Amino acid sequence: MGDVNPNNGNGHDDAQANDDAAEAAEDDAVNVIAFAQIGASLADQVIAALPLWVDQCVRRFVEDPDTDAIADAATSAIATIEEPLRTLLATDIDQQRGTPLNVIRQAVSFPTEVIAASNIEPVIRDPFAERSFPEDLYDLSPASWSDIDPSLADIGLRWSVAKAFLHRQRHAT
Repeated sequence: MGDVNPNNGNGHDDAQANDDAAEAAEDDAVNVIAFAQIGASLADQVIAALPLWVDQCVRRFVEDPDTDAIADAATSAIATIEEPLRTLLATDIDQQRGTPLNVIRQAVSFPTEVIAASNIEPVIRDPFAERSFPEDLYDLSPASWSDIDPSLADIGLRWSVAKAFLHRQRHAT
């Protein structure tokens, strides 16, 4: 009798609460799967966009760049961020520490090296950028998905909204 809700004396409220909890757990599982699929798609699209992003970063500063150096920089950028990006995007939202853009910003060093090898002077940056991204001498750090590639804006937004939805679903009171 200890499980019976004293409000109605028949246990129906407890049964309903159990049904609601089971339904919420099922909804969470379905949404987690959808979120993981969006995350995997985001990772695939970021990795596919990185070579062009590296190329464009370099060409903003270097008129006739060494294309082999750009290709090597792109390969190194992918090798550096792919695993941490996929790991982050596959991690449960309650365990994530950081954002995909934070991971992607680790790739800035590769086009920076190509630009610096061309003896290009670093740019003047605002104090926030200097504090937040001290190694980013050419202000290459992406602030948004579109800074990497405009095609990433939609999937990046979908991932962000899905994460916010899952968070709210789990933690709304």
